[in-house]
Amino acid sequence: PKGLKLPERPNFLVIQLDALRPDHLHFAGYERPTSPVLDKLAARSVWFRNAYTTSPSTRFAMTSAFTGYDTRRVPHQRLN
Repeated sequence: PKGLKLPERPNFLVIQLDALRPDHLHFAGYERPTSPVLDKLAARSVWFRNAYTTSPSTRFAMTSAFTGYDTRRVPHQRLN
């Protein structure tokens, strides 16, 4: 927004949760208080309702997110 002054050194916290259903989180609209600690954090945070991944595999998606490499360029070994 206009006139918003950002801090010189903003703080970022990235929380990566694998296989968590957002439709069962209280702060996301679920009736039961299933996530009290995350609810408190979400109340004072920016939360993105929609997020997109570079890969359906956590192993490749997180490597891509933290290195900046496209998932096709991430060095890997195939697991049988």
